[in-house]
This record gives sequence, C-alpha cells and structure tokens, in this order.
Amino acid sequence: MARLTAAEKQKRYRDRLKNNPEKYEENKRKHREHYHKVKRLAKDLSPKERKQANLIWKLRQREYRKRRKNLQSIIDVTPPSSPLPRVQDIQAVHQPPPASPVSNASRERERKKVKKHKSKVYRANKKLEEENKNLKRFCEKYKKKLMRNKQKEVKITRNQKTSKAIIF
Repeated sequence: MARLTAAEKQKRYRDRLKNNPEKYEENKRKHREHYHKVKRLAKDLSPKERKQANLIWKLRQREYRKRRKNLQSIIDVTPPSSPLPRVQDIQAVHQPPPASPVSNASRERERKKVKKHKSKVYRANKKLEEENKNLKRFCEKYKKKLMRNKQKEVKITRNQKTSKAIIF
C-alpha cells in the first residue's frame, strides 16, 4: 500500500474528528480559546505598535485595491464570450471534405512554394536584423560623440573660471 501524503493524513484525522461530536466540539473550543488568548486588539497596542499596524493595514489595502483594479481592467478588455454553437453547425464543420484526386506532384509543387516562401522570409528577417544592428551602432557612436563634447565643454568652462579667478 502506498504511503499517505501529509494532506491525506490530515484529511483522515479531520474526518475522524468530525465523526466524534464530543472531540470535535472540544477541539473547536480549544481553538477558540487559543485565538482569544493570542489576538491583540488595536486599542491595546502601544502608540508605536499601532502606528506600525496602521502602516501595514494601509499597504495591504493599497495592494488589494491595485489587484482589484487590475482584475477589473482585464475583465473590461476581455471581449464577451461567443454564443454556444448549435449541433448542426458543429456537424457541418466536422464533416470531412469531399475527396479530390490531388496528385502527388501537385502536393510537391505546393510544398516547394511554401518552403521557398519560408526561406525568403527568413532571409529578409536576417537582413532586417543586420540593418537594425548597424543602426544601433550608428546611434551609439553619435551618442558617445555628444557625450564627449559635453564633457569637453564642462572642462573648458571650469578652466575659464579658474583662469578668471587667477586674474582677479
């Protein structure tokens, strides 16, 4: 017999507990007592603890509202569901097409066309990627040039200030 997982053991334990009403009520009572013993009311907290608790509550509320807003925006964007199709429509769609005498050679020609088209698209994509890379390099070159010029201007203005300070 296979070993039970922790969840299965726990479920069996709870089932046995619920089958015995006296033990079940005793367990509920113990749990209730423990909860009331451990729980702390906001009015019983020190000012520092209350401030910290308020901050935590505020952050939790903010996160809750954010999640709810995001969910609502997703619901708003989602298009309404399509009406359920009728049985006749489903049967019409799933009927196999009438057999046509398509020769093997025509299938080969069609495959060749598809393959040729895929190759053409792949080459065009590679060409565009290369062009994109060159444009980025070009852009970076001029950014660097601009940055160097700005640094040079700052250096010149500093030197002018120090030379003016020496003259006076």
